[in-house]
Amino acid sequence: MIKQLEAAQAAGPVYLAVPDAIGDLLPRLNQHLKGLNLDKVTVFTFPENKLKGIISQLRTGLALAAGVGLVTADQIAEVYDE
Repeated sequence: MIKQLEAAQAAGPVYLAVPDAIGDLLPRLNQHLKGLNLDKVTVFTFPENKLKGIISQLRTGLALAAGVGLVTADQIAEVYDE
């Protein structure tokens, strides 16, 4: 993750989302990022209880993309079979 943040910071503003369960460790995370010269990374929190819904949406989106990919692969196979 550190390498990804370094690369992103070189390209422009960087935002890192962490669940609010981080609590009192947030200042420690910010200090650690600063020590790694990642002080331009903006850390913000989101409600952890919303994470379950986000995971569900991501899984639904990934399943849809995989389904579309399979249909496309089937269609391509049909073309080559003809």
